Amino acid sequence: GESRRTMSDIPMEEILKVGKLFHGASSKVVIVGPHVFSIPEGKEVLEKVITLRDGLGWKVIIAHPYTNLNGMLAMGAFPFLRPGDAVGDNSKVASVDAAIDFTSVDITKPKKVVYLIGEVARDTIPECDFLIYQNGLSNEWKRKPDLILPAALFTETEGTLINAERRILSIHKACDAYMHAKPDYWIFGTISERMGKGKIHYTDIATLQRDMK
Repeated sequence: GESRRTMSDIPMEEILKVGKLFHGASSKVVIVGPHVFSIPEGKEVLEKVITLRDGLGWKVIIAHPYTNLNGMLAMGAFPFLRPGDAVGDNSKVASVDAAIDFTSVDITKPKKVVYLIGEVARDTIPECDFLIYQNGLSNEWKRKPDLILPAALFTETEGTLINAERRILSIHKACDAYMHAKPDYWIFGTISERMGKGKIHYTDIATLQRDMK
C-alpha cells in the first residue's frame, strides 16, 4: 500500500529510520530551522520538540530567523547603531533612523553575474547571465546555478554563532565537511588569490578570530 506520510511530507519509513539512529545514540541533539515560525504546523512542531527536551533530555538548537541580523549588528554592519538604540520610523520615542538607501540597486534589472551566499528567497533572484551559489544546502530555485561553491555547515567547522539572545557561543567541529565543502573564509581567500587580489593569510579559524579582535 501507499506509505504513510507525516505533515512534513517525508515518508514515515524515513522517519522511523532516523528514530532508530537516535535510539542508539548516547547524546541527542535536534536542530529546528527558522521556517518553523512561519508554517501552519509550527506550533505543533515546537510542542513536540519541547517534549523531546523536557521529557527525554534532548538538546535543542533553534535556528531563529533573526540571528543573522543580530550577528550583523554585533559585527558592526550598521556602525551608526549603538547598543540600546531604538530603531523606528515616526515613533514618539527617540529613535535612530536606520533607513538604508538601496535605490541605486535595481534587482529587476538583468545582471551579468550574481553571487549569492546562504539562503535566498527564490523570488528575489534577479535575471543574470551567470549565477554563483555558495552554501552548504541545496536550493529549489527554477533558475539553476551555473557554479556551486559548497560551503561547510556550522557543525563542520570551528567558529562562533550569535543566538537569539545575542550571546556569542563557541561552535566546535562535530564532523568533517561533506566531500569538497570548505569554510566560507577559505572560499573567499581562494577567490581573492585566483583574481590576483592577493592571498589572504587566514589558514584556520584561530587566525581569523585573532584579527577580528
